[in-house]
Amino acid sequence: MPSLTDDQIQMLQMVIDGKYLKEVAHDLGKSTEAVKVTLFRARQRAGVETLYQLVAVSISFGWCVPPEPRRTS
Repeated sequence: MPSLTDDQIQMLQMVIDGKYLKEVAHDLGKSTEAVKVTLFRARQRAGVETLYQLVAVSISFGWCVPPEPRRTS
């Protein structure tokens, strides 16, 4: 399986960390549509259909790291 590009990994990691696509776009100085297209192409490269599947594959292949567990008081 081919790996993802650096941009795809960066955007995906931000989503994994809990950011909305609009926030990812703002933080990176890109349009929301550009982020959607980049993540769509990442799904195609990884051979998956959904963002959830892309998250699972990217963590299992070590492209991204899982989010920190949420702590409850």
